[in-house]
Formats: sequence, structure tokens, C-alpha cells
Amino acid sequence: MQIDIRIAEMMCSRICHDLSGPIGAMRNGIELIEDLGHSDEEAVRLVGENADQATRRLRLFRLAYGFAGEMSHQLRDFRTAARDWLADGRVRLDWAGIDNETALAQRRGGAKVLLNALVLAADTLARGGTVIVSGEARPVSAAVTITATGPVVVWAAEAAAALSGHNVVEDISPQTVHPYVTGLFARHFGLSLVAKRSEPPSLQLLLSW
Repeated sequence: MQIDIRIAEMMCSRICHDLSGPIGAMRNGIELIEDLGHSDEEAVRLVGENADQATRRLRLFRLAYGFAGEMSHQLRDFRTAARDWLADGRVRLDWAGIDNETALAQRRGGAKVLLNALVLAADTLARGGTVIVSGEARPVSAAVTITATGPVVVWAAEAAAALSGHNVVEDISPQTVHPYVTGLFARHFGLSLVAKRSEPPSLQLLLSW
């Protein structure tokens, strides 16, 4: 699998954007301690909480984008990374259950694509909501559904085109790079990932093989 340099640049932009918030807040806490000349309970709490948030985001990026996500056979690592990543936001994870999770974990790239699809689903919930994971997996076939539901579900045509690979690389933006890479991973591992809008406002991502 080859990735165009523009896609690599967009991915770096997304990762830096997602990490800049907690790291900047850590710096603010350190500056507050320096200004006070001693450790302040609130400042120490600020540094600690944002250090934890940055660590959780790095753990998710490692599994979602890195080689670790391809090789890991422990689905609980992906489930924990997703829950920790969403812990501080307005999106709740409802891992309803996947029948025979072992088959999904052992399918090369299966858990990695599932995690990326989960991130994609959460990104569509502009005002918060719930991401539900359910389905079943077998060594020879699987049907797993990742559903994003909330007051507002934002799924632009550009994101749909990026997921399906119908966009040219020059059209990819920081807003569509994640669906583009998610679709790229799915096709690389021989998986199908299809998006479908449904009512009430929700988006379903259907992962299968």
C-alpha cells in the first residue's frame, strides 16, 4: 500500500491538531506553576489531566494509523483505546457486542479498520451522541455495524467520496483525510466498508468480508 505525500501531510496535520489542545493546556499549567513560584493544586491537576488525554490520543493513533494496529490480536486493546479516546467528549461508546470477537481480532487488519470506522463515526456527531458497535464475525465472513446517532450527524458528500476512494488525492483536505485513509486501509486488507444514512439522524458504517 502506497500513500501519496499529500495524504501523509494531511494525516500529520490531523494528529498535530488533535494533540495540540492537551499539550497546550499542559504548558499553561506549567507556566502557572512557574508564575506562582510553587506547586498549585489546580495547576498540577490541569497538567495531569491533559497529560492523560494526550497519552490516550497517542495510544489510539498508534493502533489506528500505525503498524501496531495491523499486528495486534487483542480486540480489548482497540475497545479500550476507543473508550479512553471518547472519555472526555460528548460522544459515548456503546459496544453492544460482536459475536465471535476472536474472529475479528484474528482477521488481518479487521480491528484496525473497525477502530478507524469508529473514529469516523464519532467525527460525524457534531453535537455529541452515541456510537454503537454490533454484529458478528466468522473466519470466512463478517457483518459488523458501527452506528453514529445524535442530534446532528454530519456526513458530507466529500467524506463519502473519500471513504469510497472516488476522490483524487488533490481534493483531500484535513476534514476528509481520515475517511480517505480508513477506506484505503479497508481495501488494502480486503475488507468492505460502506456508509449508509438512515433515520432518525444516524450514519451506519457496514464492515464486512
